[in-house]
Amino acid sequence: MAVTTTLVRLTRQTQPYSDRTRQYRVLLDGHEVARLKWAQTLELAVEPGEHVMRLKIDWTGSPELPFTIEPGEVLTLSCRPARPAALALVSLIESIRRRDRWLVLERV
Repeated sequence: MAVTTTLVRLTRQTQPYSDRTRQYRVLLDGHEVARLKWAQTLELAVEPGEHVMRLKIDWTGSPELPFTIEPGEVLTLSCRPARPAALALVSLIESIRRRDRWLVLERV
């Protein structure tokens, strides 16, 4: 019987350049499973079913992204800073009120 791999493929975009020297912590179902560098793509083997992914950097990060993945499916996600470096101060002020606005995590 063939083994079917279920994957989440996560790519960190190269634009905007904000945070390029820093790693994002990848949380799957509340547990850190990897660290993602600038321009890197990760492939994470996951169990089929319902999951929640979130990215963190310091005290802030992305909103939670719930998803359901079927056996053998490859779910492709992308992430990036929410704003360019020139607007980092705006992001910083907003992240004090909402800790999930620094990063964007989305399906591709």
